[in-house]
Amino acid sequence: MTPRTNILIIEDQVVLSMDLEEQLISYGYHVVGAARTGRQALSLFDDYPVDLVLCDIGLPGDGDGIQTMNELMLRRPVPIVYLTGHTDSTTFIRAQATNPVAFLAKPYEHDALRRAIENALSNYSLRFLKPRLLVDEPEVTTLLEGHRLPRVTTLRKYKTTNNDKVFIRQDGQFIGLCLGDILYLEANDTVTIIVTASQRYPVPLPLSTVLSQLANNRLTQTHRTFAVNLDQVESFSEWQIWAGGHILPLGRIYRTAFLENFPYC
Repeated sequence: MTPRTNILIIEDQVVLSMDLEEQLISYGYHVVGAARTGRQALSLFDDYPVDLVLCDIGLPGDGDGIQTMNELMLRRPVPIVYLTGHTDSTTFIRAQATNPVAFLAKPYEHDALRRAIENALSNYSLRFLKPRLLVDEPEVTTLLEGHRLPRVTTLRKYKTTNNDKVFIRQDGQFIGLCLGDILYLEANDTVTIIVTASQRYPVPLPLSTVLSQLANNRLTQTHRTFAVNLDQVESFSEWQIWAGGHILPLGRIYRTAFLENFPYC
């Protein structure tokens, strides 16, 4: 079964929240819930797997959308798309500190909503699955016409784990795939196939680029056209690797680096 992309809506206006949910479902996404306050959002985020958050900046109560996102990001980093009617620089500076991937101005068009979500999922896979200490001048996508966002330098720590997801575009939809579910990568010219136990996902990128973007130290190149998930290795010989029921080649120039990952005698 194809994994769903789970989206959390945080919007206090009931009519707008219902419209958002209807549109997201029509695009093929799954809405885990619609929160009207920061407290409700935190509860839903803790209870359900969330791949992306659509958050209104102006929420009622003690904490606004930016404060809510700060708390969510302490739990687990996810891509954020802000919905906002606020265009002042102070708000943008505060919002950028949470590393959002997109801003969507109210009132928004449905096509703009869809583009913002697709860009957020795609850009998040490139920006946040790479371990880094410093994010300098974040490249935030803005759909606010005529507004230049001030540049802000922020410091955040991210650690890639096998539970993190990479979003792969397949048939017009971004599919969330846990890094730990990957068996191996197989390259064919400019296309790399990401192989799991049940599915093969072609990606129109060379192997080196995919490895760089995934930035997971459990994925190791073993041949000019192959890379394997070390956690999926069942056995190996001098020239071959067995992983998830598949036999992969082990090239001579990659052998030493591969063997360094395993105790053997």
